[in-house]
Amino acid sequence: MLREMRTGAISSAADLADRLQAIVDERTRPTALRQIVGAHTDTGIVRDHNEDSYLTLSLGLDNDSQRQGWGIYIVSDGMGGHAAGELASGLAIRGAAELLISGYLAGAIGHEAVYDEEAARTLVRQAVLQANEAIIAEGHAQGNDMGATMTMALVSGDRAIVGNVGDSRTYLYREGKLRRISKDHSLVMRLVELGQIADEDIYTHPQRNAVLRSLGDKSNVEVDVFSERLRPDDALLLCSDGQWEMTRDAEMERILARDADPQAICEALVAAANQAGGEDNISVVLVRFA
Repeated sequence: MLREMRTGAISSAADLADRLQAIVDERTRPTALRQIVGAHTDTGIVRDHNEDSYLTLSLGLDNDSQRQGWGIYIVSDGMGGHAAGELASGLAIRGAAELLISGYLAGAIGHEAVYDEEAARTLVRQAVLQANEAIIAEGHAQGNDMGATMTMALVSGDRAIVGNVGDSRTYLYREGKLRRISKDHSLVMRLVELGQIADEDIYTHPQRNAVLRSLGDKSNVEVDVFSERLRPDDALLLCSDGQWEMTRDAEMERILARDADPQAICEALVAAANQAGGEDNISVVLVRFA
């Protein structure tokens, strides 16, 4: 702005006021994007029951020819064996969604509501922590060592806040390429960061299923939070490790490029994971933006 004032691009108080308002609007008024959602889950070929859970919740508001949209998308992979893993992932999703619906969506639809990125990041972190506490409380009540991974996205227009604990992943798909937003909290990823193994070794390492951070392990679990600016034709892909380990990023890119329908893509991704061995439960959520 100072450069624009020096060069004469901003030459009056009215110009300055307009420029300041544009900056405020850019930060507090997300651009509306339509959300088209698909989701699918499967037990896989090897396991005898499904410990994964997912949630998709889209909310749209059109008022006075102004369109707004929000969304909550979560994938959780339960751990703890039969009747514990699926309980843990369900508790995680319900705990996180409860806080986000009451603490964010209920206020976001207000006429004077403005977007606050730091507040949204704080709420996502709190939602994951609430999910963690729900699992810990139930584990203590049952005397059961249960846990879960979680990856989630809170979407407001063209803004997304991603929260993550464990090795379930959230990707951004843009212009035919997948970029992982979340960071795996796993032993193999730590070994990659230390330069002890190559990135491709993640898929074959004998300890590839060792998770270093998960919900239900301890009350002060660290939550990773990421902010993303979305564009039309982008997509968010959330999945459990049963998806990305079996299909890998390059195969997922090919499947994403084949079809425009998110539900058809999700079903094709799960089918590909099963065809590659289906060694774990498989869950995938795809949100396209237009």
